Amino acid sequence: MPMPLTLQGTIVTNGKEKRLAGNLFELELEGYHLFQLDAPVNVRKSEKSGEAGTAIVRELTFKNSKTTLVYDLESLHGVN
Repeated sequence: MPMPLTLQGTIVTNGKEKRLAGNLFELELEGYHLFQLDAPVNVRKSEKSGEAGTAIVRELTFKNSKTTLVYDLESLHGVN
């Protein structure tokens, strides 16, 4: 049985991110999503919103058909 995998170039939070410490955040996504590690990635609040900032992905964990993503928010393009 094939494992569905999506390559991602943008983090879309949909307001589900959790702050771990400082600018370090964790986000759990349904399904398996692959992000480039240790390189800048755009962050959006929703699929249709504009770019909210830039992050560096530090850790990916795949378990039980979910992806857990830990990232550093490097820059924020707005205050809200």
